[in-house]
Amino acid sequence: MGKRFHPIMREARRAAFCGLCICTLSLSSTQQGLAAEKFENGIPIPSRKPDINSMQTTPAQEPAFFKMTTGSTASSYFAAGEALAALISHPPGADRCRTPEKCGPAGMLAVAQTSDGALRNIIDVNAGEFQSGLAPADLLSDSVNGRGDFQNSGPTSNIRAIANLYVETLHLVAAKNAAISELANLSGKRVSLGPAGSGSHIYASLLLKNSGLEETVTKSELDLYDAADGLISDELDAFFYLGGAPVPFVQDLLATGMADLIAIGGAPMAVLYESRAYILPHLISNGTYQGVSQRETIGTNAVWIVNASVSEQRVYEITRALWQAENQETLRSGEQIFDWYDLDGATRDLPIGLHPGAHRYYAELEENNTAQTQTETPPGPAEAESENTQPAAN
Repeated sequence: MGKRFHPIMREARRAAFCGLCICTLSLSSTQQGLAAEKFENGIPIPSRKPDINSMQTTPAQEPAFFKMTTGSTASSYFAAGEALAALISHPPGADRCRTPEKCGPAGMLAVAQTSDGALRNIIDVNAGEFQSGLAPADLLSDSVNGRGDFQNSGPTSNIRAIANLYVETLHLVAAKNAAISELANLSGKRVSLGPAGSGSHIYASLLLKNSGLEETVTKSELDLYDAADGLISDELDAFFYLGGAPVPFVQDLLATGMADLIAIGGAPMAVLYESRAYILPHLISNGTYQGVSQRETIGTNAVWIVNASVSEQRVYEITRALWQAENQETLRSGEQIFDWYDLDGATRDLPIGLHPGAHRYYAELEENNTAQTQTETPPGPAEAESENTQPAAN
């Protein structure tokens, strides 16, 4: 399956390479200067005394690299992370960054890195191993409240939000010859829940337990690639996958005619919705996957998270770049999951607090929108009458 690269990603990588060349040239110049020094008895004599007052005494700047933890290379998180990293990077010489609002802080290079999934992302961002990452809203709610997978480790306290990005949906993909047309048919089947710690595994386990099927299936923990291979080779009957629809790899598998997308719904889901505020009923609409009609399932928001220690200014500029008009179009045209990407929903029902930098951006935006609305609103009848009765200027 061919890998798509955003044009801005190609430019960012070229510019990053140029920045590396500049650093190398600077180092070479320093080395040449050292070689030109005078020597006495084999000891180098500086041509001038070092100026202590000119030495750097300011606090260390934030690292140039902004590391984002995502998921496996086949995951929606990795695709989204690559797109976001390209969008907010501001390497030396990048033409698109001549408009500062289109990029993140000057000199910052964002890097999307693979991970073991949602649970690891939350743990690592909270610990400061990564500055940023992606995670499901429902699992973030567990993390800040010390529930579920976080019951033993305790609540997380160092994670803040930048924005809701898109809706993650739980996919149940079954082999056409496995006689599976609904969730209940999984009983007695060979089912992959996804890798341990991934969102797929967490929500598939929750779903099976809630539906009374947990002890009736033969479970495995395969990644998306291996699960698809197992389905095709008749070593697996079905697999779960949590990701933003459409998932390209799932689309390719469905297109072979050897698999089907199974609806997830019914009475057991009502109990799930009551106990999990951030899991909601969701519809994969007709045509999202070619040749597949509407499917009922469950969903939760994918949230862009950041460590609380990242500076307010850095997160402010990142958030500003995220919602810059041309950048919004770039994201939507590059990855279909961003069709759900919407400024109105960016801060709606977040399970964790906004980072101060993101909060500042949204507050300024709201203030500007309010001022613009007041400017554009025509005066009411009473105001118009008052204006008309004002004495004319001499």
